[in-house]
Amino acid sequence: MHPLDEMGGTFGALAFLPLLLGNDDGTQPLNSNMHAAALVVVCGILASYPVVVVANVFQADRRVDAPLPPWSVGAVGKLTLHDGSFCTATRVDLNIAVTTAACVLDTNGSVKAAAVHLPLPYSSHDTISMTQDVVALIPQRDFFPQLATSAYVLLQLAPTLSSSAPPTSGWLGLIGDPACPSSLLQPPPRSTTSSLAVACVQFAAPHHASAMVGQALCQLNISNSLAATHSCDTSVGGSIGAPLVTANNCLVALHLAGIGETTATGDRVVTGLRPETANVALVMDSLRAHIQFVVQHTTAPPTTPPTTRTNGSAPSSSVIAYACIGIVLAVLVAMAALMLRKRMGQTKQVATPAGLSTPPRPLTAT
Repeated sequence: MHPLDEMGGTFGALAFLPLLLGNDDGTQPLNSNMHAAALVVVCGILASYPVVVVANVFQADRRVDAPLPPWSVGAVGKLTLHDGSFCTATRVDLNIAVTTAACVLDTNGSVKAAAVHLPLPYSSHDTISMTQDVVALIPQRDFFPQLATSAYVLLQLAPTLSSSAPPTSGWLGLIGDPACPSSLLQPPPRSTTSSLAVACVQFAAPHHASAMVGQALCQLNISNSLAATHSCDTSVGGSIGAPLVTANNCLVALHLAGIGETTATGDRVVTGLRPETANVALVMDSLRAHIQFVVQHTTAPPTTPPTTRTNGSAPSSSVIAYACIGIVLAVLVAMAALMLRKRMGQTKQVATPAGLSTPPRPLTAT
């Protein structure tokens, strides 16, 4: 029996939930057309697994420091916390990266003490060793509040001095992009699993902390409930958040910290893939919708002052505003005049006896 068959039911059930119509601030996450069409899959998260799971190396460490896949040059980076710990993060937009929640959040969902005081350096080891500060943490629950906890966190990165992307692709494709169809993560029939060949790039302590290492070919196993395990070699320190990427450069999953992994003292070499040794993966099937929402609601301040009106141009907004105010005042004055005229007419009728059009004429002697 495959490990995922034995583990079925422990990761939570698959739930298809519509995107919420709004957030706490009243904003809309997606336009109505996208909202009507979008159904997000709430990934099954390991909730009650009886075996302590840690990062594992399967038989022998197959990670190498060269050659690395081209996409890793600009996409994969190391997120360093203030206490010196770090994890792997992956760029998924020009100024947005993603990592697992275990990297920066405590088990209760609050930000770790070592990550409270931003900025945190996100170092992308490309040819210029670019470093960007993390200016905001955006947990998964900010966009999917129906979830009990966040499994991943988006990292809002400070804009770079150059608006151009890093070398090669700059960032990875996501499920829902033209090159990354949702069929890549199609759930298999019940009681079966599907396998996907992936590559993995990561920073890992203690042996691979200064430079990222890669594994060209390992296996991602996905169950009917979208619970997933993988056979990529990982380490206790740094590997959390490592991307699992298909041959066409699509990010399909992240290495997820297993129960007990954050408190383990070293890697464990195992002889094979079994339920108690399988590394856990987080399937990233709904990330594109979250990023679209973040991008749509992150507006940079204007770099140039608003243009003034020139001859022949359309009236400015201030002119239109003053004209509207003038019209409203004129209407109010006219209404006041009509009301005053009506009131004066009523007063005149009270002063004149009813039935007489003119006052009675006094009698004179004949």
